[in-house]
Amino acid sequence: MNWQDKALQHQKENAMSDTTGNNIVELKTGGAVAIDDELARMGGMGAENVQAKDVLIPRLTILQKLSPQLAKKKAEFIEGADLGDFCNVATGDVFKEAVLVIPCHFTTAYIEWGKNRSGLVHNYGDDASILKSCVRDDKNRNVLKNGNVVNETSQWYCLLQDGASWTRVFMPLTSTNLKHSRKWMTLCRTENVQMPNGEFWKPPLFWRSWKLSAVEDSNDQGDWVTFKPEKGASVLELDPNRNLIRMCMSFYEDVSTKKVRGEIVDEDQGQGRTINGTVAGGTEDRDIPF
Repeated sequence: MNWQDKALQHQKENAMSDTTGNNIVELKTGGAVAIDDELARMGGMGAENVQAKDVLIPRLTILQKLSPQLAKKKAEFIEGADLGDFCNVATGDVFKEAVLVIPCHFTTAYIEWGKNRSGLVHNYGDDASILKSCVRDDKNRNVLKNGNVVNETSQWYCLLQDGASWTRVFMPLTSTNLKHSRKWMTLCRTENVQMPNGEFWKPPLFWRSWKLSAVEDSNDQGDWVTFKPEKGASVLELDPNRNLIRMCMSFYEDVSTKKVRGEIVDEDQGQGRTINGTVAGGTEDRDIPF
């Protein structure tokens, strides 16, 4: 039985879906939680004043040589973690060799970083016009006249399978990893579904799961670990009851309406101060995008 068959079997035998929360409810006691009318009226209570700035989606990263999760003297150190492991940095959960994800939303952000690691200058969102004011330097970076660098960042918002649960995660990809992001998006967008009448339907981004496998990459600046995307089962194959695809739709809506946002940090700096979803400290002179 391969990894995809195991995922399908585990999903069907051990879990049911929560259509409004972040995760599918894991059935550890043999049944779902019973919600009566009184409890139902309490749904969401206490979070009325939560704003987008208060909700950060955990990052999914691939551990590199300088990742603090691999440094024994760092607070973020994770026992048993290795170079090339996938890691949910919020929970400290480590995934060996590969992960199964469902992409729910994608956007591109252009972020200006101050020179000499002086921190975030401006987040231009998806407005690429700032690149017209940039020139390419010998490291293939977009550099402004003032010496600041503008990083194009592909932002993937995905559901990550962790046993019988699906968790919201954020994958920011930049620099040399943009080519892998573009390949993944190309694979996503070339898929069409043929309907019974013979016509073709363009499915949503979250139509299919994807296996991301850790692979090595390098250039004249050094070497690092990146990922290779492979098609997995469709969301309806994973959950014919459609609760999972409803979770995907809910995540898509939360991101598109800016109810939640991703956390971008410079892992060389460890923890930092978050400004507009980006941690000051800068990644302007880094070529490794995780």
